Amino acid sequence: MSELDRLAADYWEAFLERHPVHATSLGDRRFDDRLEDDSPAGRAAWARQLDELAQRLAALPEGGDTVTRAALAEALRTDRAFLDADLGSFSVDPMDGIQVALLGIPSYQPLRTAAEADALLARWRAMPAALDVAIERLRAGLRDGRTGVATPVAKVIEQIDDLLARPDADWPLATPGEQAPEIRDELHRVIGEEIRPAYQRYRSFLAEELAPHARPDDRPGMLHVPGGEDGYRLLARAHTSLDTPPEEIHAIGLAEIERIDGEFVELGARLLDTDDLAATLRTLREDPALHFATRDEVFETAVRSLARANAAIPAWFGRLPKAPCEVVR
Repeated sequence: MSELDRLAADYWEAFLERHPVHATSLGDRRFDDRLEDDSPAGRAAWARQLDELAQRLAALPEGGDTVTRAALAEALRTDRAFLDADLGSFSVDPMDGIQVALLGIPSYQPLRTAAEADALLARWRAMPAALDVAIERLRAGLRDGRTGVATPVAKVIEQIDDLLARPDADWPLATPGEQAPEIRDELHRVIGEEIRPAYQRYRSFLAEELAPHARPDDRPGMLHVPGGEDGYRLLARAHTSLDTPPEEIHAIGLAEIERIDGEFVELGARLLDTDDLAATLRTLREDPALHFATRDEVFETAVRSLARANAAIPAWFGRLPKAPCEVVR
């Protein structure tokens, strides 16, 4: 194994250990008992690891596998960008926030052995601390004048209220008890006595401390928080791997919106008998005939769409996935 290959392997091992839930989702079950450590100490440790790996890469002689070298350099730069942007200190996200991410873990952490059941319980017991760390990161951001946006904050509060209204046995986190009945009672106890109070604490912080100081909805971008412009540039580079200035990326987006709006007008005239963009959007939003009527319709449409996609995959890709993609209600 070359020194570059060894360094790439060391990076990947460090990355999986830093992101244990991601490791589980990939099928690496070594870290099933833990969650990502977003405490100040945990984040500082990850920064030191990234710096050390970057220094090792810079010290390697030129030549060799240029693709691996470039990919590793980009991965290190991207990881550092996400770390330095520090989104968790001000972003409250109803789609991918911690209140959602924790609930999704059972869908990709199946139980096959007693050891995996023990690891799952350990991970579940770590959830209250993870929620408390999230609170402290947002509280620190609030002290620095960095806050979430009003409507997403309100939506997250609504999500948590819906969750808290359910009995413990109906939480998504309780579903592993169906696979392993021997841990069902302990699972329900951990949810009821440890995780539920943590969600209540998170909800109370959002409603009582953060919401009164949330940014108005007309100031949603990172540019409206201290240090946000630098963070935006870091993330634009991380997401695109390009050095294109964010202003140019924004201009591309505006041009694309204009193009898409033109397609809306053309399709609206042809399919909905509307004559401008506003009328087309109003019809799409308000005509009941164009909406799902039940949750079952949403699910069945997703199943049919996935079936069509699966049927088309062989025509586009030579290497096909072994694990099936499934629609989960």
